[in-house]
Amino acid sequence: MRRSGSRLLLSVLALAGLFATYAAQAPASTAAPIRSITFKGFTWSQDLHTRVGSRSQAWNRPQNVTRADGSLFVKTARYCTAGGAEPTSGAAPHPAKCPRIADTTYATGRLQVGGLRFGTDFSVSFTANMPGTSGPGSRMALWMVHGPYCDSDPATSAPTANADFGELDLLEWYSRTPSTSHSTTHVACDVARRRPFLSDANAAAIPTPAGTHTWKVVRHGNRVRYLRDGHQLGNTHVCGSGDLTANRTPPRCGSILRGPWTLVIQGEVFANECGASCGILTGPNDFDRFPTQVMRVRGVNVTGRA
Repeated sequence: MRRSGSRLLLSVLALAGLFATYAAQAPASTAAPIRSITFKGFTWSQDLHTRVGSRSQAWNRPQNVTRADGSLFVKTARYCTAGGAEPTSGAAPHPAKCPRIADTTYATGRLQVGGLRFGTDFSVSFTANMPGTSGPGSRMALWMVHGPYCDSDPATSAPTANADFGELDLLEWYSRTPSTSHSTTHVACDVARRRPFLSDANAAAIPTPAGTHTWKVVRHGNRVRYLRDGHQLGNTHVCGSGDLTANRTPPRCGSILRGPWTLVIQGEVFANECGASCGILTGPNDFDRFPTQVMRVRGVNVTGRA
């Protein structure tokens, strides 16, 4: 944990266990039908008819991911369906409260491309626009992950050692704090403190959140830097040092950072499993208006592949 910074950043790190539990980052179902989308030189896969994460309440729906004008659009929206079933292909978003609360459901999109290995130095960047309108309870994320998570429920059992786990969050945008970006590094497992991973995080204000920005991660050796529009955000994260080390679980940084990595583009709607105690991870209030929120991804760039 950083020793200085905003109260918001500290609250995010205090919820470290929830980042694994509420993941965007949950593995996709192998039984789900797969949709393939070619975008910026990569073939992305979208698992259909599933939730985007094990603790997310949003359906991963093909109609919520579209391509136009050289960009990829991920739409997060509320729908009214019988009993909250997955919206049909022709269903329209319903930002207002559903006539029957029991019929409330949400949908978004998650795309991923895996098998990317890198050398000692690499960079990954996404050029994107965050939603111009938003309502509490959602997240847009541009990130990459390597290896399985140490433990999906640290509240009930201690994480098991998995020194090769890594996650680099170039951007996590939360609709409860739409003018703030979060860039986070997670590695290994924090067995000593019964947390699912070691973490270091930066939070920064976003000028014109709906404007076009490039979010980038740069690795040089064991050092990881996050940038927006060419300017570094916060401190440099060093694998094996500071917040990214633990005596009982020393991370194998070379193996972690080499990959193979999976790049992920996704939206998310949090489930309401812990109420307001989840902070920015709290889901939407089904009785309040939930504006349709669209992230536009204009570009993906990767350098330093092995």
